[in-house]
Amino acid sequence: MAPSVFRGADSGTLKAVADFNQLKRPNMILTNAFMNAEQAKLAYLLDRLAGPGRFFSFFANSTLEALAGAIKLARHASVRRGRADGGRVLFLEDTPRYAPFFDPVGTGPERALVPGVHVVTDAAAALTLLERREWAALIVVRGHSGEEEERARAELLRRAARRGALRIVCTTELDLWDPALFTGPAADVHVFGENLTGRQVPFGCFLMSEPTYEVWNNAHDSLAHTSTFGGNGLCLSIVLDALRRHGHVDAEAAARLDRIDLSMRERIDTYRDHVNPFVAQGMEMSGFALEVVEADGARLTLGDGTVVLDCAGGGGVSLRGHNPPDLMDGVLAGHEPGADHFAALEALLARLTSFPHAFPAVSGASAVDVAVSLGLMAAAPRTRVVTFTGNFSGKTLISLNLSKYGQQHTESDREAFRPYYFDLVYVDPFAPGAAARFEEEVRGGTVALVWLEVIQGMMCRPLPGDLLAAVARLKDEHGYLIGVDEVLTGGWRTGIGFLAHRDVIPDADVISLAKPLSDTTLPMGAALVTGEVLRRAAERDAGHVERLRHHYRNALSAHVAVHALERALDPAAQEERDRCRQILEEGLAEVAARSRLFDRVAGTGGLLRLVLRRRWFPFGMRSQLGQLLEAGLSAMILRDCGLLVMQLRFFPRVMAREDEVRRIVDALRRGTRRYTPLTVYRFVAGQVVSFAAAQIAHGVKQRLRSRGEGRGRRAEPGRR
Repeated sequence: MAPSVFRGADSGTLKAVADFNQLKRPNMILTNAFMNAEQAKLAYLLDRLAGPGRFFSFFANSTLEALAGAIKLARHASVRRGRADGGRVLFLEDTPRYAPFFDPVGTGPERALVPGVHVVTDAAAALTLLERREWAALIVVRGHSGEEEERARAELLRRAARRGALRIVCTTELDLWDPALFTGPAADVHVFGENLTGRQVPFGCFLMSEPTYEVWNNAHDSLAHTSTFGGNGLCLSIVLDALRRHGHVDAEAAARLDRIDLSMRERIDTYRDHVNPFVAQGMEMSGFALEVVEADGARLTLGDGTVVLDCAGGGGVSLRGHNPPDLMDGVLAGHEPGADHFAALEALLARLTSFPHAFPAVSGASAVDVAVSLGLMAAAPRTRVVTFTGNFSGKTLISLNLSKYGQQHTESDREAFRPYYFDLVYVDPFAPGAAARFEEEVRGGTVALVWLEVIQGMMCRPLPGDLLAAVARLKDEHGYLIGVDEVLTGGWRTGIGFLAHRDVIPDADVISLAKPLSDTTLPMGAALVTGEVLRRAAERDAGHVERLRHHYRNALSAHVAVHALERALDPAAQEERDRCRQILEEGLAEVAARSRLFDRVAGTGGLLRLVLRRRWFPFGMRSQLGQLLEAGLSAMILRDCGLLVMQLRFFPRVMAREDEVRRIVDALRRGTRRYTPLTVYRFVAGQVVSFAAAQIAHGVKQRLRSRGEGRGRRAEPGRR
């Protein structure tokens, strides 16, 4: 049986989760854009441990997600430098731990789901390939190799640097107590994973040297790679505790960590210097640099005593709200690490969805990765994927293929992360004749998988009914599988049912599900498949199917999800949820009708978005100005209404209470009644001016610091 990357939760982990919950500490607030103390502290500490020079950190949920981000960074740098390496990556690992995830169907590196990753198992073979052509990056997975092999790998990395390839060292196979964990060859990027938690909870990160990070160190590309669950406070706090226990925090570092805890100014500055400068400055200038001292249900208490109602829900992850009060008694007090809690989750999901088989994941993106892998394995030898512009399915290397033409603001360089999957067709679902165009694409029996969101979450916009009918109707005739992304819409979020697609796509084959399974506690996702998909995928590669069944299997995360779903199934809670849905929909519609700013409300249930009136705001969401206006108006709503929303999207907790939803509607009605287009433009202009001034000041400070470091730099204590 293929092993999980996780061990059973030990007493220290259970205590850490309990403490976090009972102290009502903020965990999942604004995904990677929330500047919690844990991100600032861990990024500072990892910079000290990584080596000479400054390193920026990006936090994810697994080794695989961190590797995906590192490869994207290398490919983007290659495009920016105009290199002729085609985004190819040379990947050296002594045993195939990660290679099967790049090419689950076994079609070779050029036609793989993650194309352009060439895997070798020894340094000599890698050296031959390295000298033969140009590469965007060389990745070396560290393990317990002999001294001679280690010298060969160090030489390989030196030669890669001379040839202009990014050097990425993946140190995820070494445990916390291994003295070699933070020693080894120099690199441009360091990747760590579940090993930094003692293999207890989902975690991954990659550290980028300052010159390497330059490609993303600008306002346009600072969010070129994101993760909904990445950077959550709980998992990062477990990493910090583990590093302390194993002697990686000296007195100087401990003092700095204490200052970050005590001072919001120190926290923002550290986040800016070690995580993401443009997010730090942008969030501070816009008023979203929130010092949340307590998160309880729908309430966020700020450092100055202000109470804010959370309508962002960590990007839609909130099922029952922050720090559910029954977590201690319902999960932690009786958790048995050896019990198969994922099997219990699989059975519960089968009852809720009619999909008999579930595969574990640690995020929405990883759930998409697993679902698409299984779908293409089952559909082989067919390879073509048909999907739709406007999708957003994540930013890992597989899910990115399905998000390339999403509605969100995108990276600045064309084809920044090339190569993409070779056999992918996009259809514009809102163009005239979209259903007919789709039918043309699927004729001929070459399509393996049709992938879609029935309601595109970024815009809260359902796909046209005739197109959805065509997807369902043509399936049997043309033999393709249907995959539905329910990461945002699933878990009763839309108010339609547990899954949003059932009424319009009755015969889907693979599903991705994630956000509500976390219960705003631990990263959790799942890919759901039919028995026929499982059978056909296993015929293609039974070994990889077993690998996918167990790789992300985490008993504690699954136990949290089971408990949350069972509590949400309470009939009284379901009835109140339905009332809240109606109150929120009708209330936002009334606000939109009375305002000069809004045309309408898009979406349904707890997946709603205020749509700006094009007469006054004629800018698309993919444009920088369009995003600035939506972010600015969201900041005004936070200031004047006490409601936390992001990009005018309202994602309150699914199992909301009637009194809080009425407060949301009343606050929005009162706070926005005097807004005009001019007040919005003035506010945004002021933000832009403040941001520009902060950028100039930061640039001056950086130049002065660089000069000082150039006159006499020495390594800080703790660096190798």
